Amino acid sequence: MPKRILLERVIILNKRISSIEIFCICYFLIRSSFFNLTLNSILKSSKNNSISVLIISSLLGLIPLFIYITILKKIKNNSLKNYIDNNFTKLPAKTINYIIFISSIFFLILLFSNYTLYIKNEYLEDMSPILISLSIMIPFVYISLKKITVLTRTSVILFFISVLFTLISFISLIFKVDFSNILPFTVYNTNISKNVLLYIGFNILPLFFLLTLPINYNKQNIKIIVSSYITTNFLLIFIILLNVLISNFSNSSTTNIFKEVSIIGYSGNIEALLSIQTIFDLFIIISTTLFFIRKYLNTKDFYIIMLCIYIVSNLVIYTKITFKYTLPLLYISFLFIPFLISLKRDD
Repeated sequence: MPKRILLERVIILNKRISSIEIFCICYFLIRSSFFNLTLNSILKSSKNNSISVLIISSLLGLIPLFIYITILKKIKNNSLKNYIDNNFTKLPAKTINYIIFISSIFFLILLFSNYTLYIKNEYLEDMSPILISLSIMIPFVYISLKKITVLTRTSVILFFISVLFTLISFISLIFKVDFSNILPFTVYNTNISKNVLLYIGFNILPLFFLLTLPINYNKQNIKIIVSSYITTNFLLIFIILLNVLISNFSNSSTTNIFKEVSIIGYSGNIEALLSIQTIFDLFIIISTTLFFIRKYLNTKDFYIIMLCIYIVSNLVIYTKITFKYTLPLLYISFLFIPFLISLKRDD
């Protein structure tokens, strides 16, 4: 076995992350696109049936989850890239790695431009997106060049803050519940299957980036991953349920209840807390994706790629490009290809 691969295995073994860190990373990867993308889209089109959308999505999402767990077992002390190189012939290996790498770059551009726009719209309306994206790009580059434990330990801190904000939000929202709003289920013209694919694509498939973490494959860590999956999806289902119980879809907007509901004992509204949580969510998934991409590049190439991501992200913001084929790309790269990898018998 080449010395370089042996050295990488030793480094990975020395950087194993704890169970709580695994739990927190899973939590953020699932939540990453919920508040700024999928929540409003699901509520607008599925309305009262939004609860069914998340329940079905959570059950079907177990399929990609266990595919990733299978791959995690296969790669053991190796990286995903090296596993593909060592277990596929030259052309298929290069093709698979290329598709995964390009898709990760594309996904990162989408996340980064979304993150920049979110900060601009919520906090810095008068500042140029070019300056905003530059100011947030620097810390991302910095953290991605550090050890993975910097990210995982940060995720633990942000997790407890996020949970606190979530509890405050739940307590504030619970007093606005009207159980009559949950009915009827079938009055509106909904497209449940479309929203199921949307939720799985943007909230479940990002768990693919767990494969960049030095996770020791054992029963305890698998239980942690599954428990984080169940817990996070349960919380998101409960958030959808509260939205349905509070919103009167025939008389009001589905996207303004967080602005209307005040925090208990405070003059501000729930939207302020959710805004901070969204920043946490996007920060963790962008950082995790960068760590994944970093494994494909040397330092010089990594800087070049980051510069390209910065330029393209700003072009996306200024030209208002819409990513029509994002969802199919995510399913091909983060579900279909991992499925093929999971079927591969080890040599």
